[in-house]
Amino acid sequence: MNTISTASLLIPKRPFAIKRNSLVKPREELEIMRQCPALVEREVATLTDDQKKVADARTLLAQEVEKLRAAGMS
Repeated sequence: MNTISTASLLIPKRPFAIKRNSLVKPREELEIMRQCPALVEREVATLTDDQKKVADARTLLAQEVEKLRAAGMS
């Protein structure tokens, strides 16, 4: 399981300092999480087994979409 990919496809519960009403956009939040693996680990640790399974499935789907895009399909 690739935890960075898995976490980047989930909407986090935000147990860290970023507040929902802040001006941080989701893409910026993902960039912060990419720069700090500890935040990713904290987010993944809060997930249930079912949430982890869904995240893994979404990750695989996103990887397949990227393969199709790279092959010239849109």
